[in-house]
Amino acid sequence: MTEPAASEARQLSAILAGQGGVLAAGAGLLSGPLKIATQLAGERLRVYVQPDGAEGWHEVAGSPLPVPDPADASDKAALMEHLRLHQAVVRLASVAGLPDGLTPEALDEVDEGGEST
Repeated sequence: MTEPAASEARQLSAILAGQGGVLAAGAGLLSGPLKIATQLAGERLRVYVQPDGAEGWHEVAGSPLPVPDPADASDKAALMEHLRLHQAVVRLASVAGLPDGLTPEALDEVDEGGEST
């Protein structure tokens, strides 16, 4: 079990996992009401999941994901990129689930308006 780092900025959302559930390292496939936390640190996006009512967090399989360096290195640009990536993870986990964990390609597909199946 891992925890999102308290010293890093993070985004949190409560979701109902999509049909496929969410694959978490060390915990297997999780379903039902979950919390999703993301942290963007440098060129890595870490994604964590916590079953509703549980105390511990688990890193989602495939996390951390590589993230390209933004052209604009300002704090505002980093925050906007983190929000965009967080929303993409939440959409994926809510609509189709993440039964195989995360891949950069899956996030790209959601960003382009498609829904992963």
